[in-house]
Formats: sequence, structure tokens, C-alpha cells
Amino acid sequence: MRRLILGVAFGLLGAFTASPVEAAEWCLNDPALVFSAPHSKHKITIYATEGVEGSAHANALAKSRVDFKAKPGKRHGTMQVDVHAKIPGKDHDRFATVLIVSSAPYGAGTVYAVVMGTSDHDMHVAFQFVYQDGG
Repeated sequence: MRRLILGVAFGLLGAFTASPVEAAEWCLNDPALVFSAPHSKHKITIYATEGVEGSAHANALAKSRVDFKAKPGKRHGTMQVDVHAKIPGKDHDRFATVLIVSSAPYGAGTVYAVVMGTSDHDMHVAFQFVYQDGG
């Protein structure tokens, strides 16, 4: 029994003192999405931050595609916003992707939606956007 306890203790010690894993590096692209709300005199801008894990996949962002639709919501003063993003992979290479929709560039400000994904798969978020009437 003593050997078992010592074995477990040394195993845990080795696990906790192993060299630290470096934080994942993310490459980001941040297109602005602009739309108008009904009865509003100005345009509304939100940002769709797309990301790929690892600098080796940075070129995939240049080939990514973001589509969105903004239509009047069911309640006055709201818009239904749907955002789709797809970041292509190369051959059978799979890597982590992310889509963050926010009020300011690079996921800053108010975050409306977040989805994690993998390359070659559609990432979709939908949310109600509340706006002030223009007059």
C-alpha cells in the first residue's frame, strides 16, 4: 500500500512540475458588419471577429467568408441578426476556429454572441439586437 501511495504522489508531482504548455496563439480578422434599423437615421456597425488557432493557419482567414442578415425583430426596437462564418481548411487539416460578434473591434465592447468551431464547418450565431429609435 505504501508503494502505491508513493507511486501516486510521484506521478502527481511529475504532472504538476512538467514544463508549462504555451498559451494558444490566435490569428484574427475583424470585418465590420453595417446595417440600418427601421426608422433609424444612422447606420449600425457591429464586428464579426473571426479567429484561427495557430499562426500556421493565418492564410485561411484570407479565404474566410462572413455572411449576415439583419431584419426587424418581433418587438419594436429590435433587430434579428444572424451571422454565418466559414473558415476553410487545407486538405484534411483541421484546426480550431472562433467567431465573436461584438460592438467594438476584436471582441471588445458588448459581446453579443460567441461560437467555437473547426475549419470547414459553418459557425452560426443569432441574437436580438436592441436599438434606439432615430426620432
